[in-house]
Order: sequence, then structure tokens, then C-alpha cells
Amino acid sequence: MFYPGKFSIAGGSALYCAQRNLNDRTHYVDNDTLRFHKSRVLRSYVVDDGLLFAIIESIATDYNNKKRGFRYVVFNIFGEVISRVDLEHCWSTRSKATAEMWRYLNAVDALEITKVRLGQVQQQTNQYFNDLRASLIKQAA
Repeated sequence: MFYPGKFSIAGGSALYCAQRNLNDRTHYVDNDTLRFHKSRVLRSYVVDDGLLFAIIESIATDYNNKKRGFRYVVFNIFGEVISRVDLEHCWSTRSKATAEMWRYLNAVDALEITKVRLGQVQQQTNQYFNDLRASLIKQAA
């Protein structure tokens, strides 16, 4: 789960909050990744009792960084992006991106998203261990 109190914006910058909450889950807000994509984290939010994490970013919409746009990115508890607009559809202001982020977050069921993904991860993990067990049995034979 994500932790608002421990890494909230009151205790540091939005980037710091994002990096601390997404550490070991995704490289999305690592310094090198942000630098490569010419991106800046402007705001970060822990939402739905820590089941989702969202950022507002300013990002280059072209390779030469001649034009910038604003967009939201929402992550699940595994650090996977569950919602983000592509570069061609970024908004021209942070306030528009923020309004669209809240529109999206108010329309989704974070608990259901989490339950579905947990089930998928559990199934993948079970399959991995079953395959590993079968491989060990095969080697022992």
C-alpha cells in the first residue's frame, strides 16, 4: 500500500513523495528515467486508502523538448501504470490534467482493481512455482 503520512508533500517535494512510494515497484519516477523523458513530477497523491497512487507530471511532448504538456499517471499497488494519456493528448495546463485525474479516480473502483490484479499475480506466482517444482522433479528423475 502507499503511505500518505510517511511521505506526504508536507514532508518534502512531490518528487520525493513519488520516489519513496514507488521505490522498488517501478522505475517510472527514478531520476534517470525522468531525465531521459524530460519529465517533472509536479504533484503526487495517495488515493483510495493507499490502493492507488497518482502523479501530475510535466513532460516533453516532442524529442527536442520544444513543447511540453501535462498529464496524470495512476499506479496500482504493484507500481504498474493503470491510466495515463499518450503524449499527443496531454493537456496544456496542470489544472486540466488534475481535473481529468480526479474525474478518472472518482469513476474507478480501486478495491476491485486491486482484487483483480492480486488474483492475477497470485495465479502467475502459483504457475511459476508449479513450473519450478516440475523442473526439479524432472531433474531428479
